[in-house]
Amino acid sequence: MKSRLIFFKKTSLLLLGFLLSLVLSCSYNSNYGALEGSWLAELKTEGGGLPFFIDISTKDDGSLSAQVRNGEEIIPFTTVMFRDDSLVLGFDYFDSYIVAGIGNNDEMSGYWSRREFNERINHIGFSAVKGVKDRFTFEDEVAVDNALQNITGEWGIDFIDEDDGSTSPALGVFKQTGDIVTGSVLTPTGDYRFLEGLYRNGVLKMSTFDGSRGYLLLARINKNGELEGELWNRNSGKDPLIARLGVNKLSNGFDLTTLKDDSETFDFEFPDTNGNIVSNKDPRFAGKVVILNIFGSWCPNCGDETVFLLELYEKYHDDGLEIVGLANEYTGNFVKDRDIVLVYKEKYNIEWLLLIAGTSDKREATKILKHFDKILAFPTTVFIGRDGKVKNIHTGFNGPATGVYYENLKIDFIEIIESLLYDKN
Repeated sequence: MKSRLIFFKKTSLLLLGFLLSLVLSCSYNSNYGALEGSWLAELKTEGGGLPFFIDISTKDDGSLSAQVRNGEEIIPFTTVMFRDDSLVLGFDYFDSYIVAGIGNNDEMSGYWSRREFNERINHIGFSAVKGVKDRFTFEDEVAVDNALQNITGEWGIDFIDEDDGSTSPALGVFKQTGDIVTGSVLTPTGDYRFLEGLYRNGVLKMSTFDGSRGYLLLARINKNGELEGELWNRNSGKDPLIARLGVNKLSNGFDLTTLKDDSETFDFEFPDTNGNIVSNKDPRFAGKVVILNIFGSWCPNCGDETVFLLELYEKYHDDGLEIVGLANEYTGNFVKDRDIVLVYKEKYNIEWLLLIAGTSDKREATKILKHFDKILAFPTTVFIGRDGKVKNIHTGFNGPATGVYYENLKIDFIEIIESLLYDKN
């Protein structure tokens, strides 16, 4: 009798839990219409609110869909679900998630979390308001007298180290239409992807968020006609900057990383995602042109390059091009790094080999990839000829947000590949 009573209680609790989850699910489903639309989201950085847009809609099957919007860039969330009382929006391939409670159907608040180097979890406050069209407000800004009316063009940027006053070069590429400004910031080792914002009365405000990185650019025209301000990187502090129109001091990405001995063949040996050791001496690479893609799944610039490498692989693979990805991940734990690399592989439908090479620490990468003088950035792209020797090395990648710089870099890559595949000299 006692056992029957226990069974009845357990069954009742299970049934109650099921009914409660069903009620919550119906409640959320009935509320989907209120969630649909454009939301102005904001990360709570030390430099102030870092805004970006989230668009939410309902799919044909009744489930929710959501995406981040930065200018012309659209990035779909891979996870859109309710957990307990919160909406979860995730980029699984970055191990990056927004968790937010919903209040009064037109606002959200919560946090954004991101797994980083050594498995540290980074949390930043998050909020969103539905239906706001302007990315930034200017209510408290003082207008600059006689300010430049349009900032379209290339701006040579010097980032200033607050400790010693040294500078690092970058390039701002901006396009202004009305008071809306889009563009990117290029550095010698990559770009800050799709920035979007507003320029009004001599004050510039731009931002971007792609699930992995967030940048907030705040500047104003000074009396010399320069843009002066700072760039905030999520919650990791600021880089003061000064920018001058028409100045470009960027290094060539092909000149930054060199070999210690260019007379040697380039040897590599790392495990694939099944744990099998793959070497450059394997028969599959004999007499082939090889692109060695030194990347990290956590790196948005690497994703931009991967999209282009997919085009190259499809076009030139049958003619003798092989691509090998050397993944440098956060944890140094083979199983954990392998799992996130497999998510990355599935996201981009990558057909070439991905090997687990090390961690995202560039100093460690330099020790492991001992042929190089140094690894400065992810991605680093190595072009290896049919004789097994390195012919070119490119540090970083100028993605589609950089416009003509992206198009020119693609042309450079294609010219190198075709010369290695077809040049008989």
